[in-house]
Amino acid sequence: MFAAVRLIHCKGRAPLNRKRLITSEKINLCGDAFFFVITARVYKNKIPCKEIKKYAGRYASSLIFPESKSEAVSELDEIRLFNSSVLFLSKSPEPADNRSVCVYDRNSLFCEHLEKLIPLASSLHVICPEKEKYYSAAEYILREYGAAVSVSAEWSGVADFCNNVIASDSNILPLGYRGRVFTLKRRTLPFARLISGEGIILPSEYEKVLPEKIDRKVFAEALYLKCGIKELGECAYERLCY
Repeated sequence: MFAAVRLIHCKGRAPLNRKRLITSEKINLCGDAFFFVITARVYKNKIPCKEIKKYAGRYASSLIFPESKSEAVSELDEIRLFNSSVLFLSKSPEPADNRSVCVYDRNSLFCEHLEKLIPLASSLHVICPEKEKYYSAAEYILREYGAAVSVSAEWSGVADFCNNVIASDSNILPLGYRGRVFTLKRRTLPFARLISGEGIILPSEYEKVLPEKIDRKVFAEALYLKCGIKELGECAYERLCY
């Protein structure tokens, strides 16, 4: 669970009773999940950070302040990119027989979702530093679909022949790669077509409880990682951009 902070800027002097500076509200989500909204009154632009953290108690390490940004690529970012790539390929008019896909999964996130790509490509390759985590997924796909999935720990010659790559960090690709790349960290690949995702869509039940001035991306990550709202792992980006 986590706590989002709401700041109210007030005029005049702060009350002598510091307890009156901070209040909280518990927001219940699906199942047993919940989060808190901590409201703090700010006087003379001095945010009572010490008091807020003390009030938050065990949630002090999971506070989200207004307008806080997250620039790092998160687990949810990678999942959203994978889902967006699958959606794009499923709507593409090009024949699946002409398409080969390489998935770079640095955190072993897509083992249970890899089969979504089976009807969308003639061949499938996975790059995962802990490649043994994909062995059971590859065996399942071979048994259920009769399709072979090649797995390696790093970029290899097999991946060179894939004309579509899903990789949150495009730095793993060789400079001369020619093909389509779904990515979050763009770099100059002169012969590749780079596609990245933008826009965070929250299901309506979570959009309506998004606290004021809290970044949507940060909020979604907290719901997914701190509250276990796994349905957010089925979401895609609002749009894909070239």
